[in-house]
Amino acid sequence: MGSGCMVSGCPENELHKIRQPWGVGAWYQGAPENELHKIRQPWGVGAWYQDAPENELHKIRQPWGVGAWYQDAPENELHKIRQPWGVGSWYQDAPENKLHKIHQPWGVGAWYQDAPENELHKIRQPWGVSSWYQAAPENELHKVRQPWGVSKWYQAAPENELHKVRQPWGVSKWYQAAPENELHKVRQWGVSAWYNDAAKKDLNDNHPVTPYFFETDSHQGKKMNLESLKNYNPAPILPRKVVDSIAFSSDKIEEILNHFSVDKDSERAKDIKKTIKMCEEPAGNGEVKHCATSLESMIDFTLSHLGTNNIIAISTEVEKETPEVQTYTIEKVEEKANGKGVVCHKVAYPYAVHFCHDVGSTRTFMVSMVGADGTKVNAVSVCHEDTASMNPKALPFQLLNVKPGDKPICHFTLDDQIALFPSQNALAEN
Repeated sequence: MGSGCMVSGCPENELHKIRQPWGVGAWYQGAPENELHKIRQPWGVGAWYQDAPENELHKIRQPWGVGAWYQDAPENELHKIRQPWGVGSWYQDAPENKLHKIHQPWGVGAWYQDAPENELHKIRQPWGVSSWYQAAPENELHKVRQPWGVSKWYQAAPENELHKVRQPWGVSKWYQAAPENELHKVRQWGVSAWYNDAAKKDLNDNHPVTPYFFETDSHQGKKMNLESLKNYNPAPILPRKVVDSIAFSSDKIEEILNHFSVDKDSERAKDIKKTIKMCEEPAGNGEVKHCATSLESMIDFTLSHLGTNNIIAISTEVEKETPEVQTYTIEKVEEKANGKGVVCHKVAYPYAVHFCHDVGSTRTFMVSMVGADGTKVNAVSVCHEDTASMNPKALPFQLLNVKPGDKPICHFTLDDQIALFPSQNALAEN
């Protein structure tokens, strides 16, 4: 063998020194036709672009392996090189009968086709961790909808799987996920979701998780099946002086899209329009809400609504990325607040916008848990003390088989949601 540098590691002026046409084991292009079956090489280590003479380059088909070089594919092969989604799991090198196993537009490194049969249950990829917006080609963007929280992507599900993709559980039921003609039915920022009837299809679904639970269930040693409480909305928080200089209204949509270089026909544009429309809708009877475009705006609203300058803000903390659903064991429960409060939910927008609303009479706890995989979570649990006036056909009551007013009902918040309450000192002062 000649020297061992790959094209990525060889200086331009050294390439002519490399003589490894058949390299580490057999090269596809150097084997006689009757030997091709012995070659395991499109995927192997070190197929060398640089060791082929100029007039032999057309014989090199090495774009697919660990050393897969974009530059060594002939022009008419470039369309086969799709490497934004992972290392070495290329759609184009799968045999025809394996193509149905390859679903890689949505995540890095958890490939359905690579998993042994007994590991398949761990792969929840169209909906789960690592759905990358930026990895999708332009014509796939309509499939990538990731603004809605706990790792369930409505748009990534095939038509026959849509019934499994539901976010109907109070805080996690996202306004923007509702079809346009259903928006009037949606009151899903927290408690107000509970005033609507649960759909039959929701009640018929097998719920493997615990979206709602009783306050009495929050105790050491209790086990719960929960969806991941980690959200994936990377929109940055901007200072008020910055966001105040950027338009935020329906009649300025064109200006807003131009400011953020967003195509008016893109899915991102639709998300922006939906968020602004939601923020502009008037509050319903008894509803108190506010869209905070900065932390300063959030604090101003909260101080005004709670009537005190002495507040605390808490949010869920998740140690690391977690499976979509797993069993958690409660280790510690600590009460943080009792009474009136505000919860703010991060919504889809180019920068951080939070939909804040009153949550009524609640007790709020910080619940320390550990997942089956060892992940530690400090989760905010909001327990609604007074549910007597709510709809008995709403999902929480149907799932827990109780009537409004029977018992306090609780739910956890995601890690990008902020709960704000008067501090104990403020309550003592009053």
